[in-house]
Amino acid sequence: MASSDRGFRALAQESPDVVLALLRCGVPGALVARAELTPEDVDDPHLGALSPVVDADWVARAGEDDVVHVECQGYRDPSFVERLVRYHLHLVLRYWGRRVHTFAIWLLPPPEPQRRPELRVGASVRVEVTHVVIANLPAELLLASPRTACFAAGADAGVWSTGELCARVAASLAKNDASWAEKHMAVIAAALRGRYDPMVKAMDKHDLGPIVIEDLVKFGEDRGEARGEARGEARGEARGELKGARAALLDALDVRGLRLSDELRARVDAETSLDLLRAWLRRAVVASSVSEVFKG
Repeated sequence: MASSDRGFRALAQESPDVVLALLRCGVPGALVARAELTPEDVDDPHLGALSPVVDADWVARAGEDDVVHVECQGYRDPSFVERLVRYHLHLVLRYWGRRVHTFAIWLLPPPEPQRRPELRVGASVRVEVTHVVIANLPAELLLASPRTACFAAGADAGVWSTGELCARVAASLAKNDASWAEKHMAVIAAALRGRYDPMVKAMDKHDLGPIVIEDLVKFGEDRGEARGEARGEARGEARGELKGARAALLDALDVRGLRLSDELRARVDAETSLDLLRAWLRRAVVASSVSEVFKG
């Protein structure tokens, strides 16, 4: 699981009103405009009605007739559409008789096929999904409420410079005594838009403390390690770790929109130093250019 997913789940479980505020901000007039949820309304996101068992990001009952289902996506995953539809079907079976409303919160702009309002799997399965793309929302709009300020560092800065945006986010978090989960989400949102360093500096000025850098690196490693294990088990653990590290690095570069030349891609494929691959990965999470990743 990427750090963006972990960060969102922690925040959503702790403060369901933050999720509602974000949905109201990104989708005015949606069902959630009428909903008032408490922590008691938030249900176990572990879905076991069908096989295989899956884990949704956030599920809550809204009144007597509706269910709100939210997935937060912080990386480009070609399997996301199928997974989202599968989660929706699990919930339809669990809450038979209620209407399930599925929302996809994107920390990065998704590919067009994944953000259609009606997602299809096969010829007969269709699911309506409402998409909220944080990167396309005005940061000023998210900063207008202390409940959504933690997402603003990943939004459209408008006329503000990166430094000014991060300073405003940090000031809002400090003023409203933000929880660790909110600060964590703010750092993740900033990092995915190449704003990690300015965000950390702004938070330091307000004594908000460092936010687990390791989780940001884990964001790329989560998928890379799994892919590396699957490909490398047959040839030994060390070889699997190398493949996992290469895959994690390429995933992180892709998410950040950093494109490799054929020469650099060949260099990554040929690298046999696990320490160097991990060093590149750490740089890829925060760098603003490919040259910064491979410097030295």
